[in-house]
Amino acid sequence: MDSAGRFNSTAVGIVCGIGASLFWAAGFAGVRHGLTVGFSPLDLAIHRYLWAGIAFLPLVVRAGIRDLNGIGWGRAILLAILGGPCFVLISNAGFLLVPLGHGGVIQPSSATLGGLLLATIWLGEKITTTRAIGALIIVCGLLLIGVESADALPNASTLCGRCESNLSGAGEPRRYA
Repeated sequence: MDSAGRFNSTAVGIVCGIGASLFWAAGFAGVRHGLTVGFSPLDLAIHRYLWAGIAFLPLVVRAGIRDLNGIGWGRAILLAILGGPCFVLISNAGFLLVPLGHGGVIQPSSATLGGLLLATIWLGEKITTTRAIGALIIVCGLLLIGVESADALPNASTLCGRCESNLSGAGEPRRYA
C-alpha cells in the first residue's frame, strides 16, 4: 500500500488546520511579547525572515540557486519584498496599538475578505452563496469587535469618534462630538 492510502485525507486536513492555528496563535503571542520587551516591529520582521532564510538555504541550494528552481531571481526578489515583509511590518506595528485578541482575529479575517475580493476582481471567480454568507459572517464579527471596542472607550459616543478610536487605537473621540 502506498503512503497516500494509509492516511484519511480529512483527518490529515483537520490535524494540519489545528497545527496551523496553534502556530499562528503562537506567532501572534510571540510578536506581542517581543514588542512588550522592547523589540521594534522591524526587529521582529528581520528575525522572522533571517532565521527562516538560513534554515531553508540548503534546500534552495539543492533545488538550484542559479535560477531558484525556475522561479528566477527577479521574480524571487519581487516576491521576497512584496510577499511578506511589508505585511509583517504593518501587522507588527498594529500590535503596538490594539490588544492581541483583536489583532489575532482582525488580521486573518481581513486577509480572508481581501483574498475573496482579489479573486473576484482579478481572477474572475464567482462569489457563490456559501462564500457570500461566509463573508457576511466575517464582516458581522468584525463589526461586533469594532462596536465592543468603541463602547469600552471613554466618551466614544459618536459614530465618527468610534471609527476614529478603533482605527487609531488611541484616538480622541471628543473632537467629533
